[in-house]
Amino acid sequence: MNEEITHKTEKRPWIERLKEESWEAELLVSALALFGTFQLFSIIDWLANYFINVLPMHQYDIGYMITFYALIAVSTLCAMFVIHFSLRAYWVGLVGLNSVFPDYDFDNSLFSPIYTKKLVKILPRVLDTIQKVDQLCSVIFSAAFAVLFMFVYLVIFSTLYLLAFNLLLPFVAWWVLLFPAAIIATISVIQILISSIANLKRFKHNERVQHYYYIAVKLSWPLLNGPMHKNILQVFMMFTTNFKKDKALSFLIIVFLLVGTFVSISQITKTHILYLINSDIFFNSTKTYNGMYASENEKRENFSYLISPEIPSDIIQENYVKLFIPIYKSERPLQKQYCDGLNEESAHSQTNGLHIQNAYLQCYQSYHQIFLDDEELKLEMRKYDHPITKQFGVLAYIPIHDKSPGAYTLMVTKQFVADEQPIREWYIPFRK
Repeated sequence: MNEEITHKTEKRPWIERLKEESWEAELLVSALALFGTFQLFSIIDWLANYFINVLPMHQYDIGYMITFYALIAVSTLCAMFVIHFSLRAYWVGLVGLNSVFPDYDFDNSLFSPIYTKKLVKILPRVLDTIQKVDQLCSVIFSAAFAVLFMFVYLVIFSTLYLLAFNLLLPFVAWWVLLFPAAIIATISVIQILISSIANLKRFKHNERVQHYYYIAVKLSWPLLNGPMHKNILQVFMMFTTNFKKDKALSFLIIVFLLVGTFVSISQITKTHILYLINSDIFFNSTKTYNGMYASENEKRENFSYLISPEIPSDIIQENYVKLFIPIYKSERPLQKQYCDGLNEESAHSQTNGLHIQNAYLQCYQSYHQIFLDDEELKLEMRKYDHPITKQFGVLAYIPIHDKSPGAYTLMVTKQFVADEQPIREWYIPFRK
């Protein structure tokens, strides 16, 4: 027993010294984390583009939810590190100021001693402010850790589950593939219901209810938070078990989430996330989208993906309009369903790979419709990789040498069945 007490006594000065000197490491880590976190927005944009490419359009809503959660996570982290860096810099300034001027000096004040004493009464003590700011800075990293891993696991798990669902759908019944999601959703709902009941005042000392609450959390947290669930729960319990001691620190997490939400709203317009929930935001017959023109795309710093066909410019001076139409991976099942020569049996029977390539090219030409104003054009297409975005697609040249100067509109559609709605539709205005 004495050895244990001696061991703790020897350890404590080291921990206390580390606490006192950790601000230097915090400032450095905060600055590096702040820079790195802002780079994560490009990953969110990539994820949105990836979903646009691989998901069927009826699953875009799910892709939107995943990318938006990821955006909130990154935005919240940015808010945390910006606030942390600002507070820690303020704390350093206060400590330095306090080392020069330990307290308010009424005798040497620039103002009247009466006015100075009255004003100082409504100001917090410098030492109290130093301690409070230091506490806020110390808890931000733990909160950032918890938020980061909760959202990252949610995004990664949801993405992998969605991709596995689409991969296995041709071989397994859809309701079987939804069974794991139904189990997770059921456990989550049960955990929320039990949590709501267990935290009512009348049940807080009920042994049976609290035991069921413990079982529900024990089962649901590994599913909802993955392999880091114990670490996240540890941070969560540190805040909640000390809630009455310092409520401000616990409410700080809510402030971060609110600030992160506002940051995500400002950042969402810089990505293609909104296209996943409503493509009309980008494309309709009454709006011109600058992403349809190569001359405008080349000016964009973050130009990395096309969500529409592309022509050289909104003003065409040549006799031909070069049109690039991206082909998305989500179209592959429809191609095999509706295009002749692309089903699995015929593909295996082909001995010449050139025949298969020609079959795909004929398929691309069959479900792409191009209209110049109201006139449907029958154009020869060639497969093409976009030189900047590296997207695969088809290239066509639209003759306009016989057109008089004026305004024209290209309409490009992807339509596999004649009497059904196109799966995609774009309007591209230009002038000759």
